[in-house]
Amino acid sequence: MKRRIRFGWMVVFSIALLIGLPAGTLKAAEGFHTISTQELKTWMESTDRPTLVFSLSEIEYREVHIPGSICITMELMEVSDRMPDDRNSPIVFYCHGPG
Repeated sequence: MKRRIRFGWMVVFSIALLIGLPAGTLKAAEGFHTISTQELKTWMESTDRPTLVFSLSEIEYREVHIPGSICITMELMEVSDRMPDDRNSPIVFYCHGPG
């Protein structure tokens, strides 16, 4: 059974990652934290791994993605059943970055 996930919930409990940009290059929106590639690597090697979400198309995901990530396009984020059940668990959203 698919459960509805409000986009606002994801904003509040998510962490934004823009690959290729140094941390702090863009001002993070309220509820988001920008992390560096190295911070993500360290976090992914820990026992408290975040859910890693590639937010572009399935085609782009098949071409290149971070191992261990899942693909949920922007259009499906509100209705996806692949998001964590625990609303307090960290989620890292990423794409190819700006440009």
